[in-house]
Amino acid sequence: EGDDQAAAESVGAKGSGPSSDDFSEEQYCLWLKAIQCCEEASALNEGGLGRREGAFAHLRVGVHLSIRVPVQRRLLGSKRPETLAELADRHFGKALRAFDELREEREVAVCHFHMADLALQEQRIAGAPPLPKARLVSALRHARRSVEYWEREGALQYAKDFISSHIRVARLIECHPRSSAISEALEHLGGAEVKLLELA
Repeated sequence: EGDDQAAAESVGAKGSGPSSDDFSEEQYCLWLKAIQCCEEASALNEGGLGRREGAFAHLRVGVHLSIRVPVQRRLLGSKRPETLAELADRHFGKALRAFDELREEREVAVCHFHMADLALQEQRIAGAPPLPKARLVSALRHARRSVEYWEREGALQYAKDFISSHIRVARLIECHPRSSAISEALEHLGGAEVKLLELA
């Protein structure tokens, strides 16, 4: 998760024009072929081999799309009507459902983290409007679900994930239009710090 966020910050620092880093239709199709291979293998094995690999493929392509959202609206050379954010959300949703069915709670928490972060990536688009209330509520729910897992499994053992998830919650709280949003976000981070100090 930390590496993915670092990549997002690096991409976000670049200009908005086309570049060699733009995600292309050709690259996306290669990912779709890999996902299809995993799904076909899973079907042949009655949901066994390939199912988990397919879920990870959906998650990974979602991340690749998500980190480019601030600087790239659609796939390079594509006629698809969906934006990168819409495609990323679709893949994250498929990964989440698959890992939930596989009862892999850790990966479910990771999916929740990235689904929350996607909303924040959208806010980094130049001239982006405020998040609609329903979108903000949904993103906060994902962020808090991720926090709940890391707290349950051990905030100290998974300190990096615990802190990153709490930061996402705070940043989303800050997106609220109310005047107290910043103080509420700081209060949330303060509460997370207290929890870590109590466990140390």
